[in-house]
Amino acid sequence: MNNDLHQAHVAAYHDAQKGINKLLWFVVGIVGNLLGVIIAAIYEPTPSTTHLYLNKHSQEYIAYYTDNYRIKGKSIQQNWAAIGFGSQLVIIVLFIVWVNQYT
Repeated sequence: MNNDLHQAHVAAYHDAQKGINKLLWFVVGIVGNLLGVIIAAIYEPTPSTTHLYLNKHSQEYIAYYTDNYRIKGKSIQQNWAAIGFGSQLVIIVLFIVWVNQYT
């Protein structure tokens, strides 16, 4: 991998960390249950590439950046939706245990 593509990979990883709304996907996991996790797995985030064109990066750089952003962004979405879903399950189990304790 040449240096330009390595820079694209690092930039995409960093931008996905900043650009993906983790709280949104956490809530999707809670509200959407398993469907929310499936949506997170299907939906592909799209980066803003305006700054890439303004900085006059090559088409290869932009394509590589976009692919890596989508991969990392999807991973973040899936992780946070799964955490939200798991949190909901834990709360439900704790509630059931609490209710059964007093009945």
